[in-house]
Amino acid sequence: MTKNIFISLALLLSVFLASCGSEGAGGSSNKNISIGTAPLGSGWYNVSITLADIWMDNIDGLNVNVLEGGSIGNLRSVNEGQDMHLGWAYTPDLLDAVNQQGAFESEEISKVSTIALSYPVYLTFVTSANSGIESIEDLLGKKVHAGAQGTGSELALQRLLEVHGLSYEKIEEAGGKISFGNYNDAATQLQDGIIDVAIGGGAPEIPAFKEVEALNAIKIIPVEQSKLEELTEFGYRADLPIPAGVYTDQTEDISALAYQSMINVNSDTPEEEVYEMTKFMWENVDTIIKDHPSRGEYFTPEIAVEGLDKSYFHPGAVKYYEELGLME
Repeated sequence: MTKNIFISLALLLSVFLASCGSEGAGGSSNKNISIGTAPLGSGWYNVSITLADIWMDNIDGLNVNVLEGGSIGNLRSVNEGQDMHLGWAYTPDLLDAVNQQGAFESEEISKVSTIALSYPVYLTFVTSANSGIESIEDLLGKKVHAGAQGTGSELALQRLLEVHGLSYEKIEEAGGKISFGNYNDAATQLQDGIIDVAIGGGAPEIPAFKEVEALNAIKIIPVEQSKLEELTEFGYRADLPIPAGVYTDQTEDISALAYQSMINVNSDTPEEEVYEMTKFMWENVDTIIKDHPSRGEYFTPEIAVEGLDKSYFHPGAVKYYEELGLME
């Protein structure tokens, strides 16, 4: 799988992140830090629990809190550097922040630096096997759980609905209902027949949705390739289907909207702190691979820096990657 997805993004971000690479006077040496993830039941949340354990086991006196969140909110909070010191994000959301578009109109996000790139995420539409829902257009008039509000996945959903001529309002005007919450809530409601469709970002699977299929047969709703192509201008991928076998009875790849995950940190965080987090993350990557095999295959230092200029990275991360010979 080709993972050089940042080549064009690099050109757009070079000015933005040039100022994010140096340690600032506002950097905190606080050993109590928080990492922003995604709604409970997501992959980011689970992977971050493993990361937190790795860091706390190897960095003396460090306490890591794992918070629910979402890509857009995480970028804002990491930029502020008060309640959230690290956070996961999606590449299209960072692109929106750079261009002050989408959720970031008239906002300045200038204190976010990267620690690592990681796995692709797929916007996944799950319904019961006998629902009769076969396409995105079929969402009209249905009860839809859209995940957590204000997240990168919700923005991706809104954009995908738009290219299909749909919106939350049109779905509800046709007799449907839009609800929000974490992935665990969505899974429970789908299993109980309260909703018709649950939507979330997975990489490639959504843990909460995998639990549903243990009791009920489900199916994944595909997206037409032509509709995916319309969204590549925002930094989304149209060439990464959900691989066959992710869900039970899924014998073929399923076309889906995809976007890249990345771990960011506030630019003012001291260099040595970020160096230690980067170093111990990679020195204990076998634990991530063991605990999260479908995501762990993307956790390599090579993928972490692929296609992204080193000026985007925090100096602490750069120091470690230079030691590995991955940066000059």
